[in-house]
Amino acid sequence: MADKLTIRSISADDTMRIARILAEALPPGVVVILLIGELGAGKTTFVQGLAKGLGVTGRVTSPTFLLMKEHLGVRPLRHIDFYRIAEAGELEPLGILEDIPADTVIIVEWADRLKLSLGAPEITIDIRLLENLDERDLVISQKGFEGWEVESALRVD
Repeated sequence: MADKLTIRSISADDTMRIARILAEALPPGVVVILLIGELGAGKTTFVQGLAKGLGVTGRVTSPTFLLMKEHLGVRPLRHIDFYRIAEAGELEPLGILEDIPADTVIIVEWADRLKLSLGAPEITIDIRLLENLDERDLVISQKGFEGWEVESALRVD
């Protein structure tokens, strides 16, 4: 994979579709997905699509005030929101990054607010709004995976 892969999403439904495809193709083990993007970029929409791809049946909303929500599907999904976190020291007493079950997908909104390192493979997705407000560019990079590439998972030429 090149350093970064850019995929154009033409609508919220398309963003959810891309996320669902990614979820269905993720390799086993703990995987961290870091979402970056301004307010209204579509981070929660992406999480909703990812959750569908992981078989989550309940409603998925941003955990801005709760900081974390856990969802059960074919794989556990731990949805974290750093919007209200100012420094890494605030996370430890909350236990957000403790007792992570095997095969969990951890997805973090506002990931650029803090450096997070769990020692697990990571996918970073920077969701960028475009002039046409329905469209976004998803700029994707990955690190820590062996023998798996997001580019192939998303079936991008």
